[in-house]
Amino acid sequence: MSIFNHKNMNKINTIKTIFALVICALSSASCQMNFDKRLQHEAEEFTKNNCPQEPEAGTRLDSVAYSPQSKTYTLYYSLSAANEALYREQSTLLHYMLRQRLIDNSDYKEVKAQRVTFAYEYRSQTTGSVVYETQIKAEEYER
Repeated sequence: MSIFNHKNMNKINTIKTIFALVICALSSASCQMNFDKRLQHEAEEFTKNNCPQEPEAGTRLDSVAYSPQSKTYTLYYSLSAANEALYREQSTLLHYMLRQRLIDNSDYKEVKAQRVTFAYEYRSQTTGSVVYETQIKAEEYER
């Protein structure tokens, strides 16, 4: 009687299948963890090397951050007094403009492929209070 009978072969195949599924699951989790760690590191490096910067007159990008727990990439801005008033008045239009800019921006292609939420926070340079904040989830920029 061989140990490789039909019943034992089914058990061996089942064990192999389970093992393969576990390896695939671990690999997938590992890839996600690597993406999260890499994006978090890149956000920290970008802040250290490029912030603050003024992408538009009166609007200063102070820092960027990525939270792996919430899968949120946040851009922190501060506004001059003139822009502060404008941002308060145009808050409805701002969300649409930020969403469209994100859709059109190919620089975030890999980040968008991971379905990351993009958050924007604008604070007053004068008082430090939040003037405007919004989030753009994958469902909005994948349209």
